Amino acid sequence: MLGFNGEDFIPFLVFSIPIIAIVGGITAGIIKTLGRQRLIELAQQERIAAIQRGIDPSKLPPMPNLALDEDELLGMSGPEQDRRRAQGLLIGGIIVTAASIGMIAFFSWS
Repeated sequence: MLGFNGEDFIPFLVFSIPIIAIVGGITAGIIKTLGRQRLIELAQQERIAAIQRGIDPSKLPPMPNLALDEDELLGMSGPEQDRRRAQGLLIGGIIVTAASIGMIAFFSWS
């Protein structure tokens, strides 16, 4: 019966981390794009419904712009955007640190 050897697993781990990061980044981008498209679609449907009810189109709020950043869609100012970005980086760092400690513990006990 074959036993688990941590040294045989390390080459797979070395290549799997960048692959998972790349796939995760692409997936996050796709999800963000789909969310923005859905936002535009809902705004268009709302606008069409308001026009059908007889509301003047010039009184309706402007359509959201896909080119804007998510923070700009939320109406954040420059310092608020910086604070949010810093908080996101801190959370990412904590996640990476926790994952690293978990992998170190896993491989040290093997």
